[in-house]
Amino acid sequence: MNQPTRKLALSSVFSITTLLTGCGGDDVQFKYGPFTASYYFEDDGQEAGVGTDGSDDTIIPIYISEEETLYPSINYIWDDFLDVDSYNFHGVWEGELEVFDPAKPINANFDASWSDVSFYVDDALIEQWNNSSQIIPLTLEKGIHQIRVEYHNHWHTTGFNVSFTNYPALTVDTANVEIEPLVTEDTKIVYVGSYESSTLYNEITVTIPEYNGPIMLFLASYESINWVFNNPNETEISAVIVRSNNPGANLKEEGGASIFEVTDLSRTYDEFSQVNMDIEIITGRLPDYTFGGYALSEVIIPSFD
Repeated sequence: MNQPTRKLALSSVFSITTLLTGCGGDDVQFKYGPFTASYYFEDDGQEAGVGTDGSDDTIIPIYISEEETLYPSINYIWDDFLDVDSYNFHGVWEGELEVFDPAKPINANFDASWSDVSFYVDDALIEQWNNSSQIIPLTLEKGIHQIRVEYHNHWHTTGFNVSFTNYPALTVDTANVEIEPLVTEDTKIVYVGSYESSTLYNEITVTIPEYNGPIMLFLASYESINWVFNNPNETEISAVIVRSNNPGANLKEEGGASIFEVTDLSRTYDEFSQVNMDIEIITGRLPDYTFGGYALSEVIIPSFD
């Protein structure tokens, strides 16, 4: 395969900081990224787990390009990215995870399907597997740790996402105790649902309107989503509740919001009756705005004024 090397760049790259969610957002526990992403063409067939995890030295990956990214993440079909057929895509992401509070465990979340994945911390292989998503609990010493993720895809679509989280895990029946006290008389409650993202890095951008009171966000999906907030007016976000079927829904914390995961919150993008019931149980109120779509890239929440 003859293709010129291409150097890619994001317009804005920063690290992801995770705060002690549920406690007001000032206790920083860890941060990670950015990552150097290296992309390769690899003629390793369509079957995972048969020497296609980088262990077969007769399979020589061909370097295509590299870029700096926020997270190890890629999402495209057929050969829509760098003209590399999805069956032949191989990606390597290298970056740092800095731990400030070693007493708090961290989940390394991998949303993967028909592929081989290898995960390294400080040059030590933590786990290697194929054809499934994984949640790997980590307990790391305080300080900076080197992260390396290797991904060998073997399907006609390329869908992969990695995040590091420690959001408090609640259920619809238990979340009320933590979340309802955060709802004030002027709080606006918003639900956004999607099956997946339509963007290259599994992102969905939520634009927050100007509003004099707080907004509480419920964000649900099937695939793991990297939720991005566009909040130009610095509207207060009192809490964010995430839910995804595949592990690793993730967001960059904004404005001191508390962040929770409600593991059995209804996921829907086209019929909201059960979601409305769940949110009413959790908050004591019905949502003020609901929106959904199968594959979203951006959601603009309308004005409440």
